[in-house]
Amino acid sequence: MTSSGSVNELPRIGRRSAGLLAPLAGGLIAFSMPPWGWWPLAFIGVAILDRLLANQPRKERFKRATLVGLWWLFPATFWMWDMTIPGYLIQGVMFAMLYGAVAAAVPSTTGRRIALPAALVVAALVRWNWPFGGVPLASLAISQSDAPLAQTARVFGSLTIVALVGVGGVVLSAAVQRNWRDTAVGFGVLVLATLTTVVAPHGQAIDTIDIAIVQGGGPQNTRAANTSARAVFERHLETSQDVQGPVDFVLWPENVVHTRGAIEETAVYDEIVELAQDLDAPIIAGIIETFSDEGFFLNASMTINPDGTNSGRYDKLRRVPFGEFVPFRGLIERVA
Repeated sequence: MTSSGSVNELPRIGRRSAGLLAPLAGGLIAFSMPPWGWWPLAFIGVAILDRLLANQPRKERFKRATLVGLWWLFPATFWMWDMTIPGYLIQGVMFAMLYGAVAAAVPSTTGRRIALPAALVVAALVRWNWPFGGVPLASLAISQSDAPLAQTARVFGSLTIVALVGVGGVVLSAAVQRNWRDTAVGFGVLVLATLTTVVAPHGQAIDTIDIAIVQGGGPQNTRAANTSARAVFERHLETSQDVQGPVDFVLWPENVVHTRGAIEETAVYDEIVELAQDLDAPIIAGIIETFSDEGFFLNASMTINPDGTNSGRYDKLRRVPFGEFVPFRGLIERVA
């Protein structure tokens, strides 16, 4: 796809208009994310970002994209406020500036519509891996989780979704500019990627299982900070009694069971075994095992069988910084 400053280029956007359009672009991207899930808004947000960068000096591109990032990330990660206010603020500013940095490297005229999707991919790749193992949340890939482009992930990987959202955004921008060549090329890329997922092998079902999924933690927006862990556990025990068997297993969410020490050594384990016996089905439960006063814990999912054994366990190895753990906790606690 090409990009030219000489083909029907619209007047560049002034600073006053940018002060309104940058928050609009970021807000549109934010509302394309779950729980809102209005996925087409991501393309419009990227299209506005493309126009904000057009014919601007490097410093101005950095400032505008950073402002877009702030209005994108702060609303889309607001749930972190309950866990750590400093962490919420740090990640929002840091990653907004990351988007500013990659946007500063995007050409302002020729090549912009190729470089912008690539820059968004680079920013996503950095966010997913750095720092502290990455914060892969509120990304353009997540915005398309309930959209047609989601299917491209199984063939090309999730970073391809980020690239395709970028392509879709610059396609809209080119169409507004009436640059039909760029519009056609970009649209062709989207169609080709989508068709590839249609013709790619899908595999075939060789068996089926019946699963009872239980979500008994409380009304929507029930918060862990002011809710008894025991109360949440008891709600899942009570709700699971409504399961109509036979089922192959019962699935509980993450973080439902909290224990001090190994779960097998607690009365909670016996209660789950009793439930598994009543339902004649294994229970796969999300557990948190705390092992010290300093807060060291394991986040795992365990299969607990009716005969009292456990036949499988997965410990989460990559926990989300500022979400599941707080980097530099000792330093932050001095000011938080």
